[in-house]
Amino acid sequence: MSTGELSEAFRLDPSTLNRQTSAMMRAGLVERFADPQGGIARKFRIAAEGAHRLRAAREQNLRGLEKVLADWAPEDAAAFAAYLKRFSSDIERLEGRRWPRP
Repeated sequence: MSTGELSEAFRLDPSTLNRQTSAMMRAGLVERFADPQGGIARKFRIAAEGAHRLRAAREQNLRGLEKVLADWAPEDAAAFAAYLKRFSSDIERLEGRRWPRP
């Protein structure tokens, strides 16, 4: 993604985004590369360390959710998931954004 795309996706000011992406690059979480379409734009992609940390965080979140939902009836968990999806979709719709994002 380009800086502009990231700025829009995360609703961050470009200066904030530049600081954040610089910090992520120093930490080895993302890589910057030339835009394959040409021009002066630079794009970012997740680096191996970033992908590893993202997977670990997702797994930790899933384990936490499994603990919380362990005693819920399956229909309650399904209803919760449906309401959470609706809630997220409505927030994005009100902000003029598609959900889920492409």
